[in-house]
Amino acid sequence: MALLVLSLLVTGFFLFQAPVWCCAVNRDGTLCRNNSAGLLLGCSKRQHKWQKLKMTVVPHAWRQMNRGLWASPREGLTTLGAIVGMLSAIAATTISVVGQFAGKA
Repeated sequence: MALLVLSLLVTGFFLFQAPVWCCAVNRDGTLCRNNSAGLLLGCSKRQHKWQKLKMTVVPHAWRQMNRGLWASPREGLTTLGAIVGMLSAIAATTISVVGQFAGKA
């Protein structure tokens, strides 16, 4: 259970608090280089916050979002940290569920 809680905390940190570039698409097609908190939130510009949120929900925008997740080594490490945290949470949940069913048998 503790592993699950810690995994969720790590995932939440990388998705909503880790310092990264915004990487929303500017009007000229370049990526925004302003500082942002987390992979899912944009910078201080309101339009960039909505654009990043829309990129996570709309399937045809996932390719554009993926381009920003690997824009620099910092974003790459943050993305890998979030992925590892999510995989750890899935593994902890699976182990917990399997342990519950094994204990009843």
